[in-house]
Amino acid sequence: MKIFMGRIINIRKHKKWKFLDVIINAKKVQFLFRNELMDNNFIYGDIVEIHATSHTNNNGDLIYKASKCEIICRPEKIFKNNKKIDYKNQYLCALTGQHMINIIKVRSIVLFAIRKFFNSNEFVEIETPILQTSIGTSSSNPVVTNKLRNNKKYYLKRSGELQQKQIIMTTMSDVYEISKVFRDQGQTRTTMVEYNMLDFYKVGANYLEAMSLTEQLLRAVIEEAREYLTIENIDSSKPFERKNLLSEVGAILGQDLKKPLDSEKTEKVLLKYDMQLGKAMDKADIIEFVFNRIIKPKIKEPVFYFDFPQKFCPLGKPKDDFCSEEFKLIINGISIGHGYTELIDKELQFNFLKDQFAMRLREGRDAEFEKSFLESMSYGFPPMTGVGIGIDRLIAVLLGQSNIRKTKIFPFY
Repeated sequence: MKIFMGRIINIRKHKKWKFLDVIINAKKVQFLFRNELMDNNFIYGDIVEIHATSHTNNNGDLIYKASKCEIICRPEKIFKNNKKIDYKNQYLCALTGQHMINIIKVRSIVLFAIRKFFNSNEFVEIETPILQTSIGTSSSNPVVTNKLRNNKKYYLKRSGELQQKQIIMTTMSDVYEISKVFRDQGQTRTTMVEYNMLDFYKVGANYLEAMSLTEQLLRAVIEEAREYLTIENIDSSKPFERKNLLSEVGAILGQDLKKPLDSEKTEKVLLKYDMQLGKAMDKADIIEFVFNRIIKPKIKEPVFYFDFPQKFCPLGKPKDDFCSEEFKLIINGISIGHGYTELIDKELQFNFLKDQFAMRLREGRDAEFEKSFLESMSYGFPPMTGVGIGIDRLIAVLLGQSNIRKTKIFPFY
């Protein structure tokens, strides 16, 4: 005999029996009662204590035959399944059944699987500050605090990358961090102001090895959470595809991107897609434009695109005069991961950050030159690669959701 406590989410009657579906420990459990043993006073939403014994039916399924059921708490409000809710009250969806509860379980399992994977591969979990003192030169807009008691203004973390590299410089170890980040980037089906990020770095590796490590990680996560997932676009029997970005964009534009672009020919091709070039777009802008607007939305199964224009990756190691050793992982039209071989040449890094700083000022946005990071490079950075993965986006893909807000019990709204 075991004693259970949970919330009733369904009551059914069949001849001499009553069936109760009860949420216990984030799972739906079914109990079987004889009519004479159960009061008719129980209603949907009651929190109850049940005394029961376990049995296996003819199909091999585990069921519980109950001998006693007592009401512990009767709610003042009843939340029905057909009630419309907004994101502010999305947590109430867990009262109506298994869908939101599965999301809570999957988030927990995914975080557990990530830590299990990296800990077993001898990575060290680290943490970096949420409150940052510098606005930096990042292309994303920060969320800014009011002045605190010390009369200083702070910026909520957009990325822990610079501090993560400083930790690697002092410890010479492979590291990872799971943290909240904040970017004032508007809200779409794949972006929020507040979201969860995984960053990891491997010493002595490059972006090609980072792609392999990222694929291994995703397979480990999927295996750990498989029973809860709705995966249509990830075939675990074959490796993730890898495609060179310049080759893919060049095939669409009908041009060799190692040469200067023919703007007239480019415009004609884009008109076929009902698209027009913006003013002052250079070759790097056009490649990024074609990737985001034409290539990415069509991707279903996992694909690594690699060798992006250096212009958009100031912290990445150049591959040549135009590209960086950089990749993005796309699944179901969503950017899941982004990584590159880290730039460890201080002089080059100074020039790239200076260019990004100047670009932000030209755009009329606040910026601050990353002096402290450049100073830390003076102590010597080891060769390494780094990857960032949006955890909310990953969970959305694993659950077959098109909107990341549907994967959070308390989404930013």
